[in-house]
Amino acid sequence: MDRSPGDEGFVEAVIDFLVGVWFLLSEMANLLRRFSMSMEGDLRLHAALASNRLSLLAKNLEDGLSYLGADFLKILSFESLKKEYGTYMAEILEKMAEFLSAFSGRLKAPEAIDVGEEIREFEDAITIAINAFSRIREMVSEYRDDKRAALLTFLLNDLVSDLRLIGVRLQQAKYQLGIP
Repeated sequence: MDRSPGDEGFVEAVIDFLVGVWFLLSEMANLLRRFSMSMEGDLRLHAALASNRLSLLAKNLEDGLSYLGADFLKILSFESLKKEYGTYMAEILEKMAEFLSAFSGRLKAPEAIDVGEEIREFEDAITIAINAFSRIREMVSEYRDDKRAALLTFLLNDLVSDLRLIGVRLQQAKYQLGIP
C-alpha cells in the first residue's frame, strides 16, 4: 500500500524515536567500554569489541538521522531520555548498568560463575530488536513517494544488518567463552 506524503507524521515519529535509540546505543557503548576496562582476558576483548560495535552503530545512526533533520538536543541526559520517551528506554539502560555492575562483582568472586543465562537474555533482546526494527522498516518502506522515508528505510536496513552482526558476534563470543 502506497502512503501519501501527507502521512509524514509517521516518518517524523520514527525519526524522533530513533533519536532515543541513538542515545540508548551511545550510553550502552559507554557502559561496555567502562566494563571492558575492569575485565581481564577474553572477556575484556569481547566487551571492548562490543562497545566499539555499538559506538559505530550509534555514530551511523547519528549521521543518518542528522541528514534527515533529527533534533539531538532534546536528549542530553538520562533524565531527558525518561522525560521524552518514558521509562522504557531508561529502564533498559538501568538494567544494563545493574547487570554489568553485578557481573563485574561476580567475576571477582573466587568461585566459578555461569554467565550463560545473562548472555541468552542479551541474545533474546537482540532478536526482539531485529524483529521490531525490521517491522518498522517495512512500515516506513510503504511511503514510496517520500524521499525522507526512502532514506529512513536505508538507515533502518543498516541498523537491522548491524544488529544481526552483533547477534553473530555474540554467538562467536559464547563459543569462545565455552557457553552452550
